[in-house]
Amino acid sequence: MKLLAIKHLLLARSIPRAIQFWTQAFGLEVKTESEWWAELGWGSSTVALHAGGDGGRNPTDLSFQVDNIVAACRIIQ
Repeated sequence: MKLLAIKHLLLARSIPRAIQFWTQAFGLEVKTESEWWAELGWGSSTVALHAGGDGGRNPTDLSFQVDNIVAACRIIQ
């Protein structure tokens, strides 16, 4: 199994508004953008935005993207 990326995931009420904040406040670059998902980067770091936030406090997540999910599941069992 090969690790492809590590992403910090944040929930957003509005993807366009969240993109505007992160790009203007911190200079992150938009890598991927859709109605429900966006990935912003700086160097090898990625902040992933997922629509569905309600404006309240939300937990954040750390995501590991791998090339073989079956192998990764076997390792972490």
